[in-house]
Amino acid sequence: MTRAHRVAGASATFVALVVAGILLWPTSRVQSSAAGPDPTSVPTTVASAPGASASGSPTSEDSPAPEPAGTTATVVAAGDVACDTEDPFLRDGRGTAGHCAQHRTAKLVEELNPDAVLGLGDLQNDDGTLAKFREVYDDSWGRFKDITYPAIGNHEYWSGSPDGYFDYWKQRAGARDKGWYMVRVGEWEIYALNANCAYPFFRSPSCEPGSEQWTWLRDRLRTSEATCQLAMWHEPRFSSGPHGPYGRLEPLWRLLVDARVELVLSAHDETYERFAPLGVGGRRDPEGVRQFVVGTGGDQLYEFDRAQPGSQVRGEGSFGVLELTLEPDAYGWRFRGIGPERVRDAGSAGCLA
Repeated sequence: MTRAHRVAGASATFVALVVAGILLWPTSRVQSSAAGPDPTSVPTTVASAPGASASGSPTSEDSPAPEPAGTTATVVAAGDVACDTEDPFLRDGRGTAGHCAQHRTAKLVEELNPDAVLGLGDLQNDDGTLAKFREVYDDSWGRFKDITYPAIGNHEYWSGSPDGYFDYWKQRAGARDKGWYMVRVGEWEIYALNANCAYPFFRSPSCEPGSEQWTWLRDRLRTSEATCQLAMWHEPRFSSGPHGPYGRLEPLWRLLVDARVELVLSAHDETYERFAPLGVGGRRDPEGVRQFVVGTGGDQLYEFDRAQPGSQVRGEGSFGVLELTLEPDAYGWRFRGIGPERVRDAGSAGCLA
């Protein structure tokens, strides 16, 4: 039985959400949910790259290679990582307290030793050319390139085309000039999507119903047999940061809600924020999608604007990464910051399907 058939059944049962939050954040601009247990991690899985099986043999775009059953994977995620080569705060890679921390967050990723790294866009600022990727990103987070799955951000377009992004990542970024693909990590299916949604100044794809990306996502979700799924993109559908909610993503969000996808990871606002599960239009829904904003990879840090409905934890003032423990039927999260108070937010929940 496919995931789509399970979703369609009104009498289908699902794992009850067990949601908890822990917050230890050194700033007065934080709100959190109730305390709860830390998740645990047992990294025993292998991630397969887009278009390849775990052994490296090619697979069709529509037939991801199967992974060993019963495995648990640890991934880390963040976006807005590397400063521009001309950024006055770069300072030969040392950065400052509030800028250009890509080497410090890379050290944190190295300490966590994940199975996979999820790059949530704007990985190289300001315009994502190949030369800048090679000079700044590659010198820091580039050490994880072979286990990184990237999502394309708006700054990857700022040179006038995303060529630098696709030239740097090659097949790991999916089909050239599209920027969407699916990869399996452990028992989870991960959908990397292009959230730039036909920006008027970019040649970016549409997110509207009937568009190529929308149709691809709809068809993959309909035929998926995965118990747990995660989507990642750059611009957040919901955010309390200065960029605010991004309404153009609603058609893709509806597909994710209808398929009962568990998680969406995003960045763009250079903050950390966790939302309660939300349904269509951002309404609270225990069977909705939980979204994280993790724009804390190193570039700079923002302040929050106005708290959005459903926002459970908002933290600013710390670079860091989101660590996820992806179990066959559940997940746990920890926001790992750099500095003395390392775990800033944590919790766990069961998968919906």
